Amino acid sequence: MAEAYGIGLIGGDISSAPDRLTIDSIVVGHCQTGKAVRRNGAKVGDAIYVTGWVGASAVGLKLLLEGERVEEHVRSSGFSRSSAGEGQPPEGGTTNAVQTAIRAHLRPEPHVEFGRRVGEIGLATSMIDVSDGLAQDLRHICDASGVGAVVDFNAVPVAAEVNLVTANADDAFELAVSGGEDFELLFTARRNDDAALFDLAASCQLKLTRIGEVISTDATAAVSLRRDGAVKPLSIRGFDHFAV
Repeated sequence: MAEAYGIGLIGGDISSAPDRLTIDSIVVGHCQTGKAVRRNGAKVGDAIYVTGWVGASAVGLKLLLEGERVEEHVRSSGFSRSSAGEGQPPEGGTTNAVQTAIRAHLRPEPHVEFGRRVGEIGLATSMIDVSDGLAQDLRHICDASGVGAVVDFNAVPVAAEVNLVTANADDAFELAVSGGEDFELLFTARRNDDAALFDLAASCQLKLTRIGEVISTDATAAVSLRRDGAVKPLSIRGFDHFAV
């Protein structure tokens, strides 16, 4: 994948290490002047969007920890997590779904083309990739932008692979918004750009879902969950780089 995009993979991460020395590398990139889409541009009234589905990577990790491994001879022919209708499991049943989940964790596919075009056109007001978990990464946007957010429970595109580990809707949602490592694009945009965004996603053969809206800051929660007409703080249990 690095070869396909002309990238030199150097390495690097951010983690706490209170009792030892850490020597790390920094990955440096570039973009066209004025075209960077940052975390701090979300405005009250913007809509919130996410590409693809969330939760499959977390399921893949869970399966790997339980002893499942990649089976190179098992293929999910014709199935794409990005474009398959409504996130249904691949043809072939459970075995292929297991392999799709594992591959979602080990070989994520970044939506480079869509992200690049969104930036060039100027459709997104803020953007981040889902690495720490959808809820956690949305809070990063809120913190940087000085806003709040409300997410609709039924709108979040939970990956079909989550059904491999739970049939409970609440548990599935929790795994999907907290699991992380999906590397889907989570972003905010002006409501009047809604049609343009969905047209762009379609041209990239990419599923796009509007999952909520940006609201003014709320002292009780940076991110809230709207479900069955009620709004309450969304529990955020994504990965914390600096937790000891």
